[in-house]
Amino acid sequence: MDIQGKAALVTGGAVRVGRALVLGLAEAGADVIVHYHRSETAATATVAQARQRGVRAEAVQADLADPVAARSASAAALECFGRVDILVHSASPFVRTALPTVKLAEWRQVMGVVVEGFLMLAPGLGPGMVEQGEGAIVAILDRGVVDPWPGYLARSAAERALWALARSLAVELAPHVRVNGIVPG
Repeated sequence: MDIQGKAALVTGGAVRVGRALVLGLAEAGADVIVHYHRSETAATATVAQARQRGVRAEAVQADLADPVAARSASAAALECFGRVDILVHSASPFVRTALPTVKLAEWRQVMGVVVEGFLMLAPGLGPGMVEQGEGAIVAILDRGVVDPWPGYLARSAAERALWALARSLAVELAPHVRVNGIVPG
């Protein structure tokens, strides 16, 4: 896919890996939508940096652990530029959930953002990509998908579930939408 002039939504796009992905997409000529949860200042700065690269850029706030907010985020992203051609799911809370002290609320927050948030974005964006005949969805994973992190039960389980969900979406949205899960580094 030639991404020049395409619209990309990057979840967790205000900071860390997500920010680097936003700026890389902008550098390649894609208009970008920077999703953030609590990092409004960082999102505003990332939007400004993307615009300096000559593309349109907007920020969208949502708690992806909330299914209603996640669905609203896909609608808000579509409102920004009229379409979303690329979805990069990079949002991922790094919450310690060790066995002796794991709390269900923390487990649900991590699983909600990483897995359910991704799942709730797909119905709002995938069909439009299929209708226009192309699209790309990328799930950003970490080494926890194959090598669990000690003390991070929720994150390791969420990464594995996200990997499986990406594979399932690849089957659901083929042949028009390419879905990949990648482990940077």
